[in-house]
Amino acid sequence: MPFLNVFGHINRDIILRVQDIPRIGSVAVTRREICCGGTAFNTAMVAAKLQVSVDIYSAVGKSLEECVEILRINGVGVGGVLFGEDDGPFCYIIDDGKEQVAAIYQGPMDNASWSSFDEAEWTHFCTGSPEAYLDVADKLKGRIALDPGQEVFYKYDEAILASLLRYADLLFCNKNEYAYIRKLVGKPKIPIIMTLGGEGACLIHGNEEIFCPTKRVDNVVKTVGAGDSFRAGFYRALMNGENLKEAIQFANAVASKYVRGDLTIESELSPVWLI
Repeated sequence: MPFLNVFGHINRDIILRVQDIPRIGSVAVTRREICCGGTAFNTAMVAAKLQVSVDIYSAVGKSLEECVEILRINGVGVGGVLFGEDDGPFCYIIDDGKEQVAAIYQGPMDNASWSSFDEAEWTHFCTGSPEAYLDVADKLKGRIALDPGQEVFYKYDEAILASLLRYADLLFCNKNEYAYIRKLVGKPKIPIIMTLGGEGACLIHGNEEIFCPTKRVDNVVKTVGAGDSFRAGFYRALMNGENLKEAIQFANAVASKYVRGDLTIESELSPVWLI
């Protein structure tokens, strides 16, 4: 049984590096990158490099078979990846090193559902169909983390969010997502890990809020995937028996290593990296 199941996106990322993200009009692209990515891909890749036993559940078109093979070579279980007739997903990301704006073509993820899946100690639901995740959650016995990301703003309504939270043992979100979630369903009763970018993260549970700062990173190499590396580090710490606060502190360290370029999720089979 794997320690972690990750449900979410495997994308072909098209990353456009710019000096500043335009609010209107256009800007010059300083560098263009095309690579495998997505919330589930990044989280599973870093988790595997941290020696977490991890399986991934996603849906892709044929042109992304390479990305699935990269996951397999790096030790991620890929039996839960579905192949659809449509191509994609494709994610177009504009990144200025501080903030990101993205547009995604969902492709096969639009109608993905899983009739079979293995149990794991933790199942992490990130971006993807909340209806499909609700169906899976109803059959799971292990612990569940909900992490809808930016899709919470346009894929979730009050009913589906409340239903999934009833199954969840943990919620991941950033500050804006947390404000929206509270507007929809009030303050969740489960522990909440609110990420704060370069400042670290905050653990919210009941009336308690514990700020877990991170060290400032001056030589930032990349930010796309930093939040996913944080999540992978968090599960590595849980697998080691750490409590939630300790797991967040370890996750901060992993994310810092990632944005400095000391931990990569490139296509080659890299040595296992450990803090």
